Amino acid sequence: MSSSQERIDFYALQRRVGAGPALARRLAAEQPASFIAFDILAVLGRDVRPRPLSERRAL
Repeated sequence: MSSSQERIDFYALQRRVGAGPALARRLAAEQPASFIAFDILAVLGRDVRPRPLSERRAL
């Protein structure tokens, strides 16, 4: 997502999924992807999925 965009372009990401290596490289250069994580699944090899969201958020 560039500073001029207000939202992540999910369609652009979908076009890259399943693309062959050459096309994926070209699309990555033309439209870099952003990764946004909103939850945590493990910490130092310990599964934290059963923990409450408030605890996962603190981690």
